[in-house]
Formats: sequence, structure tokens, C-alpha cells
Amino acid sequence: MLNYEEYKLLMNRQLKKKDVRERVFQDNVIRPFLQVLLTDYDIEPVDVKINSSEHDYTQYCGTYVKNGIEITATPDLCISDNWNWENRKNIVNYKCVVEIKSPILDPITGFEPSKYRCLEEVKRHLNAKKNSKVILTDGITWTFYERELNPIIASICLGNLDYRLKSNSNRKKLV
Repeated sequence: MLNYEEYKLLMNRQLKKKDVRERVFQDNVIRPFLQVLLTDYDIEPVDVKINSSEHDYTQYCGTYVKNGIEITATPDLCISDNWNWENRKNIVNYKCVVEIKSPILDPITGFEPSKYRCLEEVKRHLNAKKNSKVILTDGITWTFYERELNPIIASICLGNLDYRLKSNSNRKKLV
């Protein structure tokens, strides 16, 4: 089982590579971590949408309106019991969705949750038809939301990142 030290190694490895894209943290750190913790559940990437008559995104995704059209807002991962892409004809027990942010590119977690810049995104996910829970994480801070408790259950911080500014004209963040 993956322990805290091993998780920290995964995070540090990713930071040292200087590849701080959200998707890389999702694939190399967050999803493997959740797969070890939640062995009885399916942890599926759902961040890429495709047109499908067999799949109903609104079962676990919320929506927003753009130019008068309702659009599904897909999270990054979906945690379920008995995942099946053809969810219109198969029953999927959705446990939670996970919204992942890079701890470097857009640090939006790690401080008072009411100040997170992606709360609208979290609120959309909480309006899904068959899912009422969202985890928001940047790999360091994990914040848990539930529709009925509107919005926060709790936050857990696994450590701190030390940001330093590079001394060039761009003032680029380094960790």
C-alpha cells in the first residue's frame, strides 16, 4: 500500500521533472494514489468528452449555460462502484468526482477554501444527477464537498510547497 512517504516521492518526482501540467499530476500522482487507497472502486479519467449516445455525462457532471446552450462540465476523475461507459443502460454507483489542479500553474488551493478561484466549477459538479460529492485537490491540499453540506466537509493539507521567484524578467515561479 502506498504510504505518505511514497506519495511525497511521487509529488517530488513530478515537481523535479518541471512538468507541472494538471493532466500529468492527474495521471502520475493523483490517480495512482487513489487507486491504492480505494481498491474496491473504479477511478476513471473523465476529463475528455466525446459524443456518445450510450453515455450520459450529466449523471456525474454538472452543467453550465454558454450562449444559451447547456454544456456538461466534466471533472478530471470519477470514482464509482461498477464503472461502465454505457451508463444509460447500465447502473453505475457514483461515489465522487475529483477536480484536479496543478499546484504550480494556478495555485488555487492550500489557503482558505472560501477563496478558491474554482468554486463555480465545484458547484457545477455538485449539481450532477447521480453524484453529490466532489474532491478538489492540487495534490497537496484535499478539500471535500458534499451537496447537502454546502459546500465543505473538510480540508486536509499534506504539506507545503515553498515557492521562490526566479530572478529574470518573467519572475517565474519555482518550487
